Parts: sequence; structure tokens; C-alpha cells
Amino acid sequence: MYLSKLEIQGFKSFANKTLLDFQRGITAIVGPNGSGKSNVADAVRWVLGEQSLKLLRGKKSDDVIFAGSDKKSRLGVAEVSLFLNNEDRVAPVDYSEIVITRRVYRDGEGEYLINHQPARLQDIQLLLAQANFGQRTYSVIGQGMIDSFLISSPQERKHLFDEAAGVRQYQLKKDQAIQKLGQSKENLEQGEAIMVEIEPRLRSLTRQVKRLERREEVEKTLQEKQVQYFGLRWQDIERELTVLRDEHRQAESRRQSVENELAAIQQELEAIEQERSASETFATLQRQYNTILDEKNRALEQQAVVKGQLELAAKQAGAVETAFLERRSHELQRTLNQLAEERSTLAQTVERLQSALTRDQGALDETEQTFTKLETQLKRFQADLADQLSMPEVEQSVGTWLAKYDALVEELRGETPNLAMLRDRAQRLQAELTTIHQRLATHSSESDPAAMAALQEQLLQTAQERQARLSAVMKVQAVLQLAEQQDAQLAEQERKLKQEQSSLNQEVSVQELAKTNPDAAYAAMVDQAKRMDRQLAEIDTRLKAAREDINAFNARETTKKERLFMLQKEFRSTQHHLNAGTNQVTDLQVKLARVEQRHDDLKREITQAMSETALEQITAAAQGSLQGDPLIMAEEIATLQRQIQLIGGIDDTVTQEYQETNERWEFLSKQAEDLHAGITSLESAIADLDEVITKKFDTAFRKINDEFNTYFRTLFRGGRAELVLVKEVLRTADEDDMTEAEAAELAAETPAAPRVASKDEEKVITGIEIKATPPGKKLQSIAMLSGGERALTSIALLCAIISNNPSPFVALDEVDAALDEANSQRFAAILEQLAHKTQFITITHNRATMEKASILYGVTMGDDGVSQLLSVKMDQVEDIIRNYGNR
Repeated sequence: MYLSKLEIQGFKSFANKTLLDFQRGITAIVGPNGSGKSNVADAVRWVLGEQSLKLLRGKKSDDVIFAGSDKKSRLGVAEVSLFLNNEDRVAPVDYSEIVITRRVYRDGEGEYLINHQPARLQDIQLLLAQANFGQRTYSVIGQGMIDSFLISSPQERKHLFDEAAGVRQYQLKKDQAIQKLGQSKENLEQGEAIMVEIEPRLRSLTRQVKRLERREEVEKTLQEKQVQYFGLRWQDIERELTVLRDEHRQAESRRQSVENELAAIQQELEAIEQERSASETFATLQRQYNTILDEKNRALEQQAVVKGQLELAAKQAGAVETAFLERRSHELQRTLNQLAEERSTLAQTVERLQSALTRDQGALDETEQTFTKLETQLKRFQADLADQLSMPEVEQSVGTWLAKYDALVEELRGETPNLAMLRDRAQRLQAELTTIHQRLATHSSESDPAAMAALQEQLLQTAQERQARLSAVMKVQAVLQLAEQQDAQLAEQERKLKQEQSSLNQEVSVQELAKTNPDAAYAAMVDQAKRMDRQLAEIDTRLKAAREDINAFNARETTKKERLFMLQKEFRSTQHHLNAGTNQVTDLQVKLARVEQRHDDLKREITQAMSETALEQITAAAQGSLQGDPLIMAEEIATLQRQIQLIGGIDDTVTQEYQETNERWEFLSKQAEDLHAGITSLESAIADLDEVITKKFDTAFRKINDEFNTYFRTLFRGGRAELVLVKEVLRTADEDDMTEAEAAELAAETPAAPRVASKDEEKVITGIEIKATPPGKKLQSIAMLSGGERALTSIALLCAIISNNPSPFVALDEVDAALDEANSQRFAAILEQLAHKTQFITITHNRATMEKASILYGVTMGDDGVSQLLSVKMDQVEDIIRNYGNR
């Protein structure tokens, strides 16, 4: 991992967006004093989460935002983004590049982002600790901080070495665990205090609840008995209701079906009544026919005159025989026309009769189906009745009745049954069936005499209707056969007349060919006679059409009358069926209302004896198979009720209070167990973290101590340097709880007794002392070192830390400012050596450090007070000088 880019905008003197690209190795940032070089290091420190405004060289949070100048106004936000190359996955995140951004506004609001997603400072600190660097240690060494390594206290140096040893992330986790441990212990104490408070009340409530257990057992037994007792009664009433409702539903369905049939018949009758009066229509057709007939008579008179004149002329011309033949031909033609009209009328009659036959035959088939259905239902009643024969004394009577019933049905299925006689026999059979049913009243029976009587009545009416429709079909068939015979006779007569007319026409043609030199007057009379024939033919056609209209009207009226008579008959029959069905529905409704009233009374009794919610339980129990004697159950219920009265009443809120208190006690107990387990787990985790921290710290401390002595001897050309651990005995818990006065009193009682650690007490590292002796000197304290010696000692310590646990990058802000030329070269050589382990961004005025840099950034500041950058890669300097140096 290394720092690849740094983007600054609005931070201190970098008002404009500025981007710094970095490579592995050493990058040097140079520039005159006051140009804003150190603001780059401050930006790195700030984006890593630095909270100390003193280290950032400010007094308040908005001091890091560009404050403006004479030529440029101030900004309202400062933002710095740090781009880290994580291709080697040093940071435990699945990103090849990590972008850490910090943004602050002038109103004090700020935010952190990781890869452009909002994050917490704690998350960033943990991520940086896992990646081996942070904002408060050696990753960023600012101005004056190099000397602070030596002048700081041993306890402050301990934090630096924790970072250098790579245990910072474990210490963060340990701190979090310790904080959670304290909270858990505090919560445990509060929970145990509450449990001590509610325990006496819980014991009292437990005793009261035990008194209720006996009452609850008796009440439970009572409820079970009541459920069984009321369930038996409910089951009997429900069974009776089910039977009556089924019968009522079937009767209502039959009544509704009959009512629909009656409504359809009534609608059709009303439609027939609303049609135009038949007399008016017939009068109109008759007037049209008489008018055409008068016109024909006048034409016949004119034709007779013309024919007379023509015969007279024919006699004079010697053509008497021709005139006779023509007159006979015309008479035959009129006869043929009349036959054609009669056959046409007869054909219409045949067609109407065929249509009526089809309709009557369909109605007869429907009646046959209805008769068969009713017969099947009656046979089902008969089978049910036969199955119920359990008493020997009625078996013979029922057998006789069934034989009579079978004979009645057979006669009904005959061709011409005597319906009046059969109706009387059916009534007698009904009376016999009622008597048999009364004798079977003590046994469950699904055969209802009223229903069977209704079916018998329907069967008789259906048989009567079938007989009427069969007679109608036979009558239509006879008339149709007669019409077909008449049509055959007319056809034969028409054939003979056409044959005679053909012979006459041939003779007339011969006579006309024999005539010679007819005069003009005779020819004119012949033409006039032909015109009259054509006029009569046209009148005959119109007269035929008028006659056909009258015949069609008569046929329709006949059909309507037949349909009207049939509808009236069906209306009376259907009305009778409707009345019978309505009476049956009314009787069933009365029975149903009585049983429903008993059902409601039972509901009220259950509600008064138990509760409304028990009704559902009783209903569910009634669905199953219940057994028992209700009288015995009633006595047992009374005994249990007396026992409850002896136990007495207890406040119902006791149980609720006991449940609430017990639930709270159990909840607190469970929470206490969880807290004990959590405390044990946290203590174990803290111990494990302490072991890891101690092990890693000891190993790293030894390496850093050796490296510190090595780099010290390199920079001083000799001498000796050493790091010494400062260990102290931790105070006991009792001593921590002592006030200052108590501690002073204890010290006064034993002034000469030094603090000696016991075997059970453990010494811990509380700080680190630094011992340094330059060559040729013998110093007791590092405070006796000169300024240059302190700087070289601090650099040696810093280089030892970096060598042992290199951070991904290190920012050095003029740490070599106090070094002379020779020491600067030695420092630059050490940086070049360590550059293989970490990345250096150094802010310097030293030429020796610049020579070792691979990238050189120059910082300048213009009149507007804004810092600007110039950059050059040192490996390209010679090419630049060679190409542009002479210009």
C-alpha cells in the first residue's frame, strides 16, 4: 500500500482544486517560507482524522477553510481526499483503491467518506490502524514534532511505540471491550437491585396463585361438563334445523321454479293481448280482396264483350271452330289458375300443420320427461318407506299400499287413462299413507306424507296434460294426412287439364295457319282479346296474393288461438302447482321458526351459564360425536357450581399481576445470565488482546531498540543509545476508590515504607525512557543534549521505528531543518535506504534530501494568497535541461 494521490480544495491556502500525484520512494515538496508547503502535511494529518486544532495550527474548526485575501474571497467549505493504492490488500477491504475524504463547512458541520460513502471517524481510525498507520503518530511528522519525541513524557512516548509495534488496532478493540465491560457490569448491578426489590412480592403472589389453581381445576371441569351438556342439546337442535332447512330450501326452489314458469306464461299472455285486434286486420285484408275481385269482374265483362264481337266476326269470316277452341282454351286456363290457388293455400295449410305437429310433439316429449322424473321421485319415496319397515305390525299394510301404488302408476302410463277415477284412488292412497306414517311416528323417517301427496298430485296433473297433448298430436296428424290427400287429387286434376289445354292450343294453331287474308278489323279484335287476357292474368295474380294473405292471416290467428288456449290451460295448472308449493313453504317456515326460537333460547342459556366466547367451543364440540345423558350431566354441573362457591372469589388481577411480576423476574434473570456470560466473554477477550498486545509489543520493542542504537551510531559516528521500559504496580480496586485525604492519611501513617509489589500484584508498562550518549560525552539525561543532538537522536528513533514497522507512507515536515550539511547527507542516505520499505513525502529546504527525491513539487504563492504547485520528475531533469536549458 502507498499514497497515490492527494486532492486538496479549499484547505488553508490551497483555495483552488489541487492534485498531487505520488510514486513509491521519496517525494520532496519545496518552496519559500510562507508559500504553504506545510499545509500539505496539515492536509494529510487532517484527512486522517486529526481532532487537535493545535497540531493543525489553528484555533477553531473553520480555520482550515481558506479565509480569503485582498484579491480572492473566502470559501465556505474545505475538502481533502487521500487516495491509497490497496492492490496488495494491506487494508482488510476488498478495494484496490481506498479514497478517504474529509469535508467541513463554515457552520461547523463536517463529514467523513470512504470511497464516496459516508463513514464514521471510528471506522476510519480502525481501518488506518489495521493498515499500520494513523494521524497521531509517526505517519505525519510536523514542524517541531521531531523534538517532541525526546521532550515528551514516558507515558506519551508509550502511545508512539504502540503505533510502531502495530498493536494500535488491538488496543482500539480492547478499549471498546473495556467500555462494553463497564456498561455490562453497571447494567448487571441495576438488574440485580431490581430483582432484590421484586422478590418478596413475587413470593406473596405465588402463594395467592396456588389458591387459584384449585378453583381453576374445578372451573375447567365445570366448563367441560357444560360444553358436553349444551353440545348435546345443540346437536339435536342443529340436526332438526338442518333437516327443516333442506326441506324448506328444496320446497322454495320448487316454488320459485313454478313461479318463474307462471311469470313466463303471464308475460306471453300479455304479449298476445297487446297485439293488434284480429277483426281490424281481417277487415283490411278482406277489403283489399273485394277491391281486386270487383276489378276482375269488370275486366271479365269487357272480355265477354270483346269475345262476343270476335265470335261474330269469326262466324262472318267462317272461323267458328277456331273461336270455339280459343274459348275452351281460356276456360281451361281459368280452371288451372283456380287449382293453382287452391294448391298454394293447401300447401300453406300443410306447412302450418307440420309446424304445429313439431311443436306439439316437443311439448309431448317434455311432458313425458316430467312424468318420468316424478315417477322416479315417487319410487324413491317408496324405497325409503320400504327401508324403514322395522315394525312387523305395519309391514303388511305398507306392502299392500305399495302394490296399490304400483298399479296406479301403471294405469297412469297407459294411453287413455281415466284421470277422474285415478285422482280418487290417489286420494285414498294418500289417506292410507298418512295413517301408516302416524304409526311410524316414533321412528326417524325421511318420508314426508305431504311431500309424497304433492308428488302424486303433480303426477296426475302431468298425466292429464300428457293425454291432452297426445290428443292434439293425433288430431294434427289426421288433418295433415287429409290435406296431403287433397293436394294429391288436385295435382292429378291439374295434370289432366294441362294435357287437354295443350291439345286445344295445337288445334288453334292449325286453324290459324289455315286462315287466309284476315281483314284488319278482325286482327284488331284479336289483339284486344289478348290484351284483356293479359290484364285478367295480372288481376288473377294480385287476387291470388290477396287470397294468400287472408289464408296466412287465418293460419296465424288459428295458431294464436291454439297457443292462447294452451297458455291459459298451462296458467291454471301452474297456478295450482304454485299454490300448493306456497302452502308447503309456509308450513315449513312455521316449523323452522319454532325450532329457531328454541335455538335462540339455547344460545341465551349458554351465554348466561358460561360466556359468549364459549359458544364457539360448544359449536365445535357439537360437530363431533357426543354421548351422555343430559339429566345426569345437569346434576354434575350443579355439584361443581357448589364447589366453586365454597372456594370463594379471588381477585382476578392477582393472576395478571403474578404473570407480569414473574415475566419481569424471568426477564431480569435471563438478562443477568446473559450479562454474566457477556462479562465472562469480554474478560476473556480482553485477556486474549492483552496477551497479543504484550507479545507483539515486546518483540517490536527489542527490534526498535537495536535499530535505534544502530541509526544513532550512524548519525553520531559512534556513541550509544538505549530504550528503557518503565513499569509500575497497578493500584488495587480499594486504592482506586480511596479519596485523596484517605490516601494522604495512609501515606502519613507509613512515610518510610516504600511501595513493594506483592506476589499477586502485576507490574505493567506505563512509559518508555530514552538514554542517549553521543561519542566522547557522558550524559545522565537527554535534556543535556544540544538542539542538533536532540534532532539527530529523534531522527534515529524515528528511523528505527520506520525500519521495524514501516507505515505505508510517512510525511516529514522540515524534520531536517536543524541539521548541518554533513548530517543532512547522512539523513538523506538513511531516507534513501528506508525508501525501499515505505513511501516518504518530505517537506524540506535541504538540497541533499531533494537530490534523493524521485518527484519534486514546488509550492509558490501569488498575490491572491493562493498556493500553487509546480512539479517535475527528477529522472527527466537532464532531458528538460538539455532541451530547454538554453532558452
